Amino acid sequence: TVAGGISAQGNMYAQGLTADGNLTVGGTLSAAGSIIASGVHEYGHKDAIVPDFSKANLQSGILSGSSDISSTLNRTAGTSITLRLSAYSVNCDITWSSSWSFIGSAPTVLPAGKYGILSLQSFGTAETDIIASFAISN
Repeated sequence: TVAGGISAQGNMYAQGLTADGNLTVGGTLSAAGSIIASGVHEYGHKDAIVPDFSKANLQSGILSGSSDISSTLNRTAGTSITLRLSAYSVNCDITWSSSWSFIGSAPTVLPAGKYGILSLQSFGTAETDIIASFAISN
């Protein structure tokens, strides 16, 4: 138990490490196992959503009309986002990035009262490195 700060030059090893608060890494963070980040990044009511790979892996936005989801921020190889989109009482037309490669179809409308799940995987740093898929709730 340490009541102050810890500083180390070189490698630091831990059998188990729990951070109850923010954990800041000034260099590369690598893990032999899983890194689990909790929380949901909320975009709120927006019709131009720009998914950000540096935010939480789970993201959510509410559409209320014609929407543009045609670019992303902070792409790095090996990162992914799951974005839940919801449409209120109107059908929402969606424009997707023409640079992304969609697995399956890229619907152009999210029907009123439905949810859609957009999955984005970045295999590099360019928009063309993104593989996307989208599914709509029943």
